[in-house]
Amino acid sequence: MSITRGSKLRLLAAVGAIAIVAGACSSSGKSSSPTTSGSGSTSATTSVNGSATTVQATGTPYKIGVISSDSGPAGTYTDISVTVHNWVGYTNSHGGINGHPVALSYYNDQTNPALAVSAAQSLINDHVLAVMDASFVNNAFEKQVDAAKIPVISLDGSGQSFLYVTDPNFFADSTTVLAIIYSQLYSAHFAGSKTYALLYCSENPNCAQAVPLTKAYAAPNQIQVTYTGAVSAAAPNYTAQCLAAKSSGATAMFTAAASSSAIERIAANCSAQGYDPVQITASGTVPDAALTMPGFSNVVGTVNTFPYFLNTTQATQLFHQVMDSYLSSAQRPTVVAAVWTGMAEFGAVAANAGDTPTTQAIYSGLYGLNGSTIGGLAPPLTFKQGQPNQVNCFYQIKSSNGKYVAVNGDQSTCVNPPAIPGL
Repeated sequence: MSITRGSKLRLLAAVGAIAIVAGACSSSGKSSSPTTSGSGSTSATTSVNGSATTVQATGTPYKIGVISSDSGPAGTYTDISVTVHNWVGYTNSHGGINGHPVALSYYNDQTNPALAVSAAQSLINDHVLAVMDASFVNNAFEKQVDAAKIPVISLDGSGQSFLYVTDPNFFADSTTVLAIIYSQLYSAHFAGSKTYALLYCSENPNCAQAVPLTKAYAAPNQIQVTYTGAVSAAAPNYTAQCLAAKSSGATAMFTAAASSSAIERIAANCSAQGYDPVQITASGTVPDAALTMPGFSNVVGTVNTFPYFLNTTQATQLFHQVMDSYLSSAQRPTVVAAVWTGMAEFGAVAANAGDTPTTQAIYSGLYGLNGSTIGGLAPPLTFKQGQPNQVNCFYQIKSSNGKYVAVNGDQSTCVNPPAIPGL
């Protein structure tokens, strides 16, 4: 299978990450206002869960910039902004990074490549130490930041963008794209299924490219893909696709639809036809609220950073201390966990940046991670200079009594997806 570089970068819509874009329209309908707001806003401190700042950092500020797609075709999205600002607020109110406050410049690119380029140039001009990436159009500023020799650290990017497996200047904080696709078939095998149905969005022609990738990773997981079909989020029902998948003998199903509500309606329609396959979730495509809905009695899948509901390490305890009051209204808790992990990754690699911080110090910190899990927040992270670095580990989850549980606790599962020609 040969795929051009341009289509590689568009595959995020084809592998289930489209549900991340559509997370703003999730049927949970829950949202919360960011702690601070405004495209291009700059903040050095902020309140955290209503608490006043306490111990102020006084050293040289560590400048970072965030480029995030908080609005656009999928609607308005608050999880990333709230998480970033809360992490910065907590960090600065507790002495910063070794006494240095984090100076944050936050840009919403509105899923607009031109705005993303403009934001990146502003951050370059401001001499930030790192660009924190949660942009769906990050390929627009790739060459810009590469030429400026500023590292890009994922917030919610490495699970969506192929740049994290093709560009050595893009540093993941979570499972990268190919392993996410592989994990969907891995999950089906783990659940005991041998046959698999893939439903993919019809709104974007690139979604169909999920089909060859899924088939490529089926055989190594002893899975046969027996049905693939396009679905529209606007369709009145999905009875035809359900009956076709049922007739094919598929005992597991992964749905990459344009909204969580479409995933829920598809499962309900299938259940009404007496068809209840194992539902595969990847990066939160099946939201927590769906677990008590028809068709979701057996959900198995993976998340890209620590399972957000765990509270087993000092790092995850801090996450819950700061973010629990928001998690109950988050649009996608998996995204909140990933964004927090990315910010914590910057904190970890900047810890030795000194009183006159440079981008080179951040690069050195990244190359020095050597399998670090950032205190149990991330799968093992190792970066080698000058080469792209895939992250092939993920965390397994499954449904139990209407809730998600972690199959292996806070331990990640690591795989070795076979190479795909052209990727």
